[in-house]
Amino acid sequence: MVQTFEDFATAMRSQNGYLLASCISPTPPTDDPARLYTFYRFTNRMSVETDVRYAIQYPSDTKHELGRQEQMVWSNVFVEYWRAVGEILAAEEAANAGRGREEEGRKKKGEDGWDRVYDAWKEVVKVLNKGYQAGLLPAWTIPCLYIAAKYLRIFAIKADDGAKRTKGRGGLSFNAAAGLQDDVVGSVDGQERLEEAARMINTMFSLCINDRAPIEESRKWGVYYMTNLLFKTFFKLNQLNLCKSSLRALQASNTDMPPLEAFPKSHQVAFKYYVGVVHFLEEDYNTVCPTTWSPIPVLPYGSDSEVILLASTYLLRRQKPT
Repeated sequence: MVQTFEDFATAMRSQNGYLLASCISPTPPTDDPARLYTFYRFTNRMSVETDVRYAIQYPSDTKHELGRQEQMVWSNVFVEYWRAVGEILAAEEAANAGRGREEEGRKKKGEDGWDRVYDAWKEVVKVLNKGYQAGLLPAWTIPCLYIAAKYLRIFAIKADDGAKRTKGRGGLSFNAAAGLQDDVVGSVDGQERLEEAARMINTMFSLCINDRAPIEESRKWGVYYMTNLLFKTFFKLNQLNLCKSSLRALQASNTDMPPLEAFPKSHQVAFKYYVGVVHFLEEDYNTVCPTTWSPIPVLPYGSDSEVILLASTYLLRRQKPT
């Protein structure tokens, strides 16, 4: 059996959400760069549904207990994931084939293939959302939502980028490793797919914030990750007002939410940074500093964005940082 399904069975048995999320990642692990090729080649378009269902139901050496409905959800997820992987591999091969030479006819049908990748990844997101909406997926699996939402945004940007190049309007520079500095603030022209992705990520945010399960079993633990991704997307779309809507939704749910300090440090730092950016863009400099400065001492790395934001704020206020 391919390693993806071995990891799936192990994740289910141990309830390891991050291992489970790695099973539907569109990027291979560094220690297994051929993971996507291996996964895609284990079946074909005619047999994918049968083969995936069998792999989910009958893992080779790791037992797990899944109900029939949950098995069906994961079977559908992996079928759509398999289709998306096929489009990803095709887009990457087309890009590699076009390097250093004229790409005759490559753009004949669209935007470098990333439009088809985006459409295929949307189906992965939709199946996951249905599973959570039906209450069939437990809260420990929410890292799968993180992966789905993160790459929905990335593929939307790539597809919009390709559409712009195809239409001769110039393109966006894409840097998946840009981190927190990415996309503040973008242009709204030619970003139809990113706008659609923002709506879908907002649905995932709602799935988390509106969960009424006991907090130990709640999807609310994914709220700040989704909020941060929404902020990042809204900044790219130059829709600051939508950031305020997300903040209002958080404030309205404050009474039945765990405190921010209970969430992972990465969620805390990103949230405070983006809230600081919102206040900065509104020229509310007095609020930026206490909002943004507090997480910096806990960061072993990656704090450049916060430092730059704070330095700019202090300069505008003509004050020295203390």
